[in-house]
Amino acid sequence: MSVTRVPILPIEKGSLTKLWLGVGLAVALAGGAAWAGMAGVPQSAASFLAGNAGEDGVVTTETGLQFKELAKGNGTSPGQGDLVLAKYTGSFTDGEVFDSSERQVFPLTPGPGAPVPGFAEGLMRGSCGGKYRMWIPPELGYGEEGMADPRTGEQAIPKNAVLVFDIEIINFVSEQKLRQMQMEQSQEPPMGACGPLVP
Repeated sequence: MSVTRVPILPIEKGSLTKLWLGVGLAVALAGGAAWAGMAGVPQSAASFLAGNAGEDGVVTTETGLQFKELAKGNGTSPGQGDLVLAKYTGSFTDGEVFDSSERQVFPLTPGPGAPVPGFAEGLMRGSCGGKYRMWIPPELGYGEEGMADPRTGEQAIPKNAVLVFDIEIINFVSEQKLRQMQMEQSQEPPMGACGPLVP
């Protein structure tokens, strides 16, 4: 039995370089296509909040709430048991607005009607006339369940969503003081911490 040898032809000068350039170009194109395919994929809450924490003026609290003062308020801050009158816009990290109000009262006590924990914490960090932006992590918002629209049953707040709120605190008063004012039925306009409760 005989073995026929096949001669190996010499490689042209520069062919190896062209081969490696071709491989590099293919890898770069594949990486670019993968990145482009991820453009519509939402960022995880943890990665968004980690990046946002480094933004100018953003304060991260011990609970994980992120808070930024947009316009300085004056006076004291609302506390547990107060009723806060505020304007707000709630959105997701992509800018889609899911709720807003020109004037709404938020009770800072647990129970029906109380805001989500992160929202309540943010309100207690503000003061009269101040404007703030807060980023509420899922564990201080609607968590792993999200929230369904009670009218339609459709998912209104996605699971594990970071909630972004722009808030202006108009006024606040303790629930106890409000009850006392109602009982006294004074002719004077009721006063909150920021001035008259009725403009």
